[in-house]
Amino acid sequence: MTTTTFTTPTAQGAGPGLGGEPTYGQLREILAKFERATGSINVFADRRDDREAIWQLVLPWVPLAEKRLSEAEGSPADEARWQGIIADVQRPAAGAGHVPHVGTLLQAAWRLVGALLAAARTGPSVHEIAERIREAVATGTYLPGSLLGIGRVAVDTGCPVACLDRVRLATRDLEAEGLLTSSPADRIRVAGRGEAADRPALIAGWLRVLIQAGVYPPESQLPTRSDLSRALISPVPYVTGALRLLHEEKVIVHRRGVRPAVRAALPFNVVPPPDLRSLLPRLWKIALPDVDLSYAGIRETCHRSHTWWRSRLATVYPPRVFPRSVPSCWPAGGGPSRCGPRRWTRTRCPWCRRPAATRR
Repeated sequence: MTTTTFTTPTAQGAGPGLGGEPTYGQLREILAKFERATGSINVFADRRDDREAIWQLVLPWVPLAEKRLSEAEGSPADEARWQGIIADVQRPAAGAGHVPHVGTLLQAAWRLVGALLAAARTGPSVHEIAERIREAVATGTYLPGSLLGIGRVAVDTGCPVACLDRVRLATRDLEAEGLLTSSPADRIRVAGRGEAADRPALIAGWLRVLIQAGVYPPESQLPTRSDLSRALISPVPYVTGALRLLHEEKVIVHRRGVRPAVRAALPFNVVPPPDLRSLLPRLWKIALPDVDLSYAGIRETCHRSHTWWRSRLATVYPPRVFPRSVPSCWPAGGGPSRCGPRRWTRTRCPWCRRPAATRR
């Protein structure tokens, strides 16, 4: 196979970069030459000559990657990333029984060249970004429990938008310290003050107390994970971890796709659920004189309280815009014959069931 050779750090120097290192523009040219040199490689053939050609192209850049590894000191996530990149492109020892596939080796070589290109961009390092985030949390710029976008964190820390991987690595370091939590959608949440590292265990303790108090009696279903997340003001992954702990303790039955339910036989004593008749004497003592303590009055009060809390725990969505339409039962020259005027959001009149004609 014929390959295209290009300048390496050990051949003809590294160019006018700082400290003899290639600049970002030179690395872009090298990346283009590397693409042309490996464009004719058939990864499905898995030939030895192709493997040797890839090693000949990429191994001269390993010393520069090792230097980037030493510069990543202070960031465990960045160090682990560079160690994995370097290990994937190394030539195996003589007599080794396993050699990498050409496709796997070519992908690892692309990762190495791409990582070197990203590291050549200007901007703070991963360790510096992590330090700036710590300072923002300590000074109250990022309030406990607040949700942050990765773009906002990049702007606040002075990191270019093209180097968001540095922010992700810094977030991974801070997540290991318990200072932040992140999601696959790059949503970052600041941990609360004094928030315990074993948050799922704390949520499991709360649910255990509710089960013991009879709020959730045996063989009853618990609320959904989203409802528990809003009620306990905790992220859904923490609630999932708490349900998993209770399942291991044989307190609930938790399976994927099924609402969790309390087991019939529990490892602790359970208080029977409160009865309305047993609560009435207590209500008579503390209720105001004009409060209706009948069954219908108590039910109406509970319904109002439930609606009040649900309206504040539910997510508020922006109002939808519906076209103005008028039922066809309205006369052409005046007002409605049977149905009162209103802003219709349905395709049929709710009274006469005739199709509604959109008002022009």
